Amino acid sequence: MSERLDRTGARFGINLAGHLTSPQGLGVAARNTARVLDERGTPWSGIDVPPPAAIGERVEELVPRLWPAYERAPYPVNLLHLNPPEVLELMWAEPRWLEIDRRVTACVPFWEFPRFPGAWLDGLACMDAVLAPSHFIEAAVRRALPELEVFHFAQAVWLPDGVRAHRARFGIPASACAFVTAFDTRSDVARKNPLGALEAFGRAFADRPAGDGGVRWSCASRTHAAAGPRRAAPRPRCVRARWPTLAS
Repeated sequence: MSERLDRTGARFGINLAGHLTSPQGLGVAARNTARVLDERGTPWSGIDVPPPAAIGERVEELVPRLWPAYERAPYPVNLLHLNPPEVLELMWAEPRWLEIDRRVTACVPFWEFPRFPGAWLDGLACMDAVLAPSHFIEAAVRRALPELEVFHFAQAVWLPDGVRAHRARFGIPASACAFVTAFDTRSDVARKNPLGALEAFGRAFADRPAGDGGVRWSCASRTHAAAGPRRAAPRPRCVRARWPTLAS
């Protein structure tokens, strides 16, 4: 297959920057995009950007594909799988790998509200385009920055090998209508609103007999784990489980 070139004659490909070795949600999304690029045959190089809060875990999956941060990234497109405040920090830091001039630079922001804070708008406005991972985010960006190019960027999801349904392992009856909600307790509880998910579940199934539904509350924080069952409606069954139990 012949090598693709951009309009300037440069080799086409994508510099994929994000939390590529982080187990957090933004890291998972970036690794899923890397897999999409591989399946499409699109050349890419990865730049691992440390998350704002340091964590001890590390996902090694893409380590062999990482580009040295002290060298100029090779491709004419920068895809920043980062939220706008981190994009701004990159712009200010001017790392050697990041070149903006004569390149197309886009970011993939994840946000839960219809309006953006000022720092987010500043970061988005620096982009040539925004790839919105949901139609909700797409609409929010269009309202805030109508002159900015925005495209819906549907997210890809893969189930890891070896994963099988095993309700009995978690004490979930085979006949139950079960739901799961998850979020990183190191993030913003008000933004992620896990208790809202429990409340919605309780309202939806308030007329069901106890035990007809189930919720698994997985949490690394004792404070948040204790809050879950208190906020859940009394009838649906709420099961608390710490993350190591689910991951083992």
